Amino acid sequence: MSSTAANCPVRLIDRRTSAPWEATSNPFTTAELAVLANYLERGGRLLALLDPEVGRADIGGDATFVRWLSGYGVEVGADVVVDPSNPLPIYGAETIFSSIYGIHPTTKSLRQANVPVILSLSRSVRRSDPPPLEREAVELVNTSPEGWAETDLAHLQAVTKDERDLPGPVSLAVAVGPREAAGPVDAPGKEGVSSAPGMRLVVFGDSDWATDAQIANAGNATLLADVFNWLVARPQLLGIPPKTPEANRLNLGQAQLRMAFAVVLGAMPLAAIVAGVWVYLRRRR
Repeated sequence: MSSTAANCPVRLIDRRTSAPWEATSNPFTTAELAVLANYLERGGRLLALLDPEVGRADIGGDATFVRWLSGYGVEVGADVVVDPSNPLPIYGAETIFSSIYGIHPTTKSLRQANVPVILSLSRSVRRSDPPPLEREAVELVNTSPEGWAETDLAHLQAVTKDERDLPGPVSLAVAVGPREAAGPVDAPGKEGVSSAPGMRLVVFGDSDWATDAQIANAGNATLLADVFNWLVARPQLLGIPPKTPEANRLNLGQAQLRMAFAVVLGAMPLAAIVAGVWVYLRRRR
């Protein structure tokens, strides 16, 4: 279980639906990354959901994609983010329960309503070198100051914060887009949303938060919807949607319908008549 003290060992619990800390992947080729770059430069939109490289035989297998992301001002760490100061019951410190958001259209509604999101196992994703002048990079979700990014991936059963680790608050996601579309403008009517053409890129250090198993947790569904709406430049759809009232139906059989008919049109009026007669006779006395 997790500990609230940063200098005490923290045990991590992997709750992903796949086999514990097992993953395989093939790195992007240079030609594939060139296609992605050309797509973005022509105004494309991309959502990248990454996962920590834990328990893999090919550690660093996504290094080419990570280097490619750095060209857009996004630094993806080879680490696992932990935050023992804000634990959830029965979960370990690697489950990030956060309502610490950056100033961005995708997180504005969650920030204003103080609705948290839950990421089950994440690596750090930070804003690094500034992107080109016409673009802006914004960190979306952060841990508390007591969190950190654990870099010793070989000994994750009990981790401690040391000088090699990235100290908190640690960013878990970054959005990159046109400067007027991703800028930290947070005034009414000027939420930093623009329909201006240009590439838009969002990178998360965890993919499980957006899966069917976890999308209903806290504000995960709202965050995912707002990320998609920002990517496709639909500012009118950003925000926490109203709750749809549930339509409950009552299916009755023939015998149940006859019983309901007898009670509503027979027993209840008869009971009212009997009660009225009883009151009348009682008052006459």
